[in-house]
Amino acid sequence: MNAREKLVNHLENIVEIFFLLSVFCIPAGPVLKYIFQGVLLFTWIVKLIVKRGIEFNPTSLDYPILLFVILGFASVVINYTTFYQAGKGFSNLLEWFFAFYIIVHLIRRKEQLKRFTKVWLFSALTVTLYGIYQIIREPGGAVISSFFTLNSYLAQYLVLIMPVILALLLFKKTKKEGSRPVDGMGRIFLGIILLLTWFLLGLTMERGPWLGIIVGLLMMGIVLRDKRILIGIPLLLMLSFFISPPSIRIRAISIFQPRWSLERLYCWRSCLSMTKDHPFFGVGLGNFRYVYPKYMLGAAKVKFLHAHNIFFQIATEMGIPGLLVFLWLLFNFFKATLSHIQKDKYLRALNVGFSAGIIAILVTSLFHDIFHSRQIATLTWYIIGMAIASHKLKDQETPGD
Repeated sequence: MNAREKLVNHLENIVEIFFLLSVFCIPAGPVLKYIFQGVLLFTWIVKLIVKRGIEFNPTSLDYPILLFVILGFASVVINYTTFYQAGKGFSNLLEWFFAFYIIVHLIRRKEQLKRFTKVWLFSALTVTLYGIYQIIREPGGAVISSFFTLNSYLAQYLVLIMPVILALLLFKKTKKEGSRPVDGMGRIFLGIILLLTWFLLGLTMERGPWLGIIVGLLMMGIVLRDKRILIGIPLLLMLSFFISPPSIRIRAISIFQPRWSLERLYCWRSCLSMTKDHPFFGVGLGNFRYVYPKYMLGAAKVKFLHAHNIFFQIATEMGIPGLLVFLWLLFNFFKATLSHIQKDKYLRALNVGFSAGIIAILVTSLFHDIFHSRQIATLTWYIIGMAIASHKLKDQETPGD
């Protein structure tokens, strides 16, 4: 290995370190994430200069992403308000796909997936423990949000990590072919984290994420054909319902009472009107908060900043073509990750966990604009990238993994 190759390897290690730091610090807010991603991008550019070559790993999402970016750019140009607003709306879009392509080009070995998962687990454990500390410090106080500014962001974060925890908990590794499964403290550790995150998710009082995690975990059970999940989750759900405080039970029952969500229903009706008036390019990325007051129904009282539904949000801001391309992107994602399950058990567990997390967050997105939070948006696209990257790794049965 010559000096240039050694330098390239060192730079790749630095890129991975700052990526892992950005993952761990996502709950702390966007500032640290931007700092670490900035250093990561700078180091990556230096690596390409040293290497004297441009890298691009094609994926099945490339064409829908490219078309989505083009439509997003067109929406801000056609519906131009101010340079700041146009730049902010379009930069959010670019930030999603920057996070995605970081992963796709960074992950080349299974060991990297393991490091990402470990860092994410310890970050989630930190978030969970701080949330529990809030409960102890202020029993019966405000709704729990941990390091996040809103309890809804905490709930969405938990929804993304919980399927991965369960997938790893059910995964059985072997020392070598023919040896008995190894359980150990790792499975106990994962079980404790799963129960703590389930407990904390209940205390966020967020109904959308509650519904999302149930659908995501049940879909995992169907894909893996695992009776433990298909039977265990409903049992855990019933147990949680009966032992939870009355406030949580009332909140859970209200899912089936639309009158509790009248403002959102009014908003969605207005979204249909907005889309009807701007069918091709929408009202422009980032302009929902300015246009919505003009379309508010007479009975509506809340001036929402976003549609509380990612599909309505995209349709209103980017038009029907933007929504169709987004659905195309999701179709290609699930086709790539769930159409073929890897022979490697660890990769299979991770891949299904990542995909179930995306299913859970998409169900959640029927009641929230999950990309309104840059932290959740970045983490979501990290996970989409991880699922694609793990699927692209060659199937390999490596004893001891």
